Amino acid sequence: MISDRNLVILQWQIGMGTKSGDFAQLGDIYLATIPTKADDIIKNGQLLGAYAEELNHIVVKNYKPINITTAEWNNIKSWLGH
Repeated sequence: MISDRNLVILQWQIGMGTKSGDFAQLGDIYLATIPTKADDIIKNGQLLGAYAEELNHIVVKNYKPINITTAEWNNIKSWLGH
């Protein structure tokens, strides 16, 4: 499990965005800690803490962090049911 103290994991770099759409105004997303298995963020169908909730939020919005591969992103989305 990734603990809530790692909420800093979602680092929002404010500045010039390089992507199109509304998120470009906010900048790029980086994950300082990348979950490697579903158990890192979800257990018994429940999100594990604030990190998992924030990660779910960017999955719902489909804001892929720039420092993970498409395969990693697809795994995370599938773990969260998206």
